[in-house]
Amino acid sequence: MSRCSTRVVILLTLGPGLSLAAVIDAIPSTPPVLNGDLGIYSDYIARGLSYTREGMLLAARVEYDSPRGPYLGLIANQTTTIANRESVEIDPFIGFVERIRDLSVDVGAFQWNYPHRRFAVSQNRYNTIEGYLGATYKTIGVKFWYELTDYFGLNSDSAEPNYAVPQNGSSRGSHYLELNLTQPLPRSFTLSLHAGHQSIRHYPQLNFTDWRVGIEETLSYSFLVGVARSNTDADRTVYTDSAGLNLARAKWLGYFKWMFP
Repeated sequence: MSRCSTRVVILLTLGPGLSLAAVIDAIPSTPPVLNGDLGIYSDYIARGLSYTREGMLLAARVEYDSPRGPYLGLIANQTTTIANRESVEIDPFIGFVERIRDLSVDVGAFQWNYPHRRFAVSQNRYNTIEGYLGATYKTIGVKFWYELTDYFGLNSDSAEPNYAVPQNGSSRGSHYLELNLTQPLPRSFTLSLHAGHQSIRHYPQLNFTDWRVGIEETLSYSFLVGVARSNTDADRTVYTDSAGLNLARAKWLGYFKWMFP
């Protein structure tokens, strides 16, 4: 996570991988102690996957940053990831960032947390903890995410009933690698480019690459408006839900948010 007023947070998502939310880091100058945002999104897309079945999302983030490097925060929103049922998602994160001139190195942990929700049949929890390591030089950033738990509840118990794939053990150790670019444009516009690859341990049929192109404008009074186009090469046979919606298909995202301070 970046710590600055120019941070772009696009909660697209977490499809199993459910955006992650998707986060683009920019090099900060003097970081504020407390910052956050409140936004309305046309979809919740994380890593190219829709987590609201292409429905609207209200999301909030608050983050405390120490000038010495440590930071912690919380993201809260509503999703329909689990068995097409609505669920509150509360994602705490903690980390440390070191800045050396134009280079920023970021290490931390992030939890996808869905209180009181379990898969039907397997009864596995969808909760997932990831560790991450990222580096940003000026406007270009790379980040590596590593699953410290099963990938969104995926193991031999949930593989067939919940993911429609053959049993093949734990998915712990899955990982996601992403590359992000943010380029300031005239008249308070910013161009964002993203590409990432999700690799799921022991379940290669669920692997996919995602990409996104977006543009946003900073308005008066700390408001921001943006639009993005997202797509993946995920296998539609395993990413189509029980209602017949391909959660990994190409889609547009529009959003409007207020950032503080």
